[in-house]
Amino acid sequence: MSTRNYLATGIRGTRAIDSVGHQFEWHNSAAAIDATHEKVLCAIDEVSDRYSIHTSRIVLAGYRSGGTMAMRIALRDPMRFAGVASFGGRVPQGGCSLGSLDLIRERAMPMLWQCALESPEFSPEALNADIRQALLLRAKVDVRQYKNDDEMNTAALADFNQWMMNRVVLGNPMTADEQWESGPVCFSAN
Repeated sequence: MSTRNYLATGIRGTRAIDSVGHQFEWHNSAAAIDATHEKVLCAIDEVSDRYSIHTSRIVLAGYRSGGTMAMRIALRDPMRFAGVASFGGRVPQGGCSLGSLDLIRERAMPMLWQCALESPEFSPEALNADIRQALLLRAKVDVRQYKNDDEMNTAALADFNQWMMNRVVLGNPMTADEQWESGPVCFSAN
């Protein structure tokens, strides 16, 4: 990731998963999704008060369940965000996960999905289901797969950087001859 081109802020998951409150995760209830949406908007407002923010270049990103929550928030409020990236998170399921389907389809939100093929959470069947869901939403999805057990690595961060600069900032469509930090992986025999 470039340190010159970005401002970042993070919010804590909605539910503690250890007795001392050091680890948190994202809860899927409607109330937790509402609270997270509000926290994201407040965090954006706080950063915008201190720095000059280009409002049409705000990207949400998250790791694993945080990636799913980032997609939930972006799909709930699709006109507010320039794109969303998920490091190992699944496409959200269920009615309270999405905003207006017509608005989501009109927006055709750029998405970056990054998957670690050796992760215990990875499943080709789940990825296929997520791709079918994205087709229904008419999202512009780039899928990057990594031959290791964790999506949070330097190659994934370099790909995230390139995706943000090319897709979000410049608005370039994906081309077959693009150079990525990672290499292509055969996904199916189709």
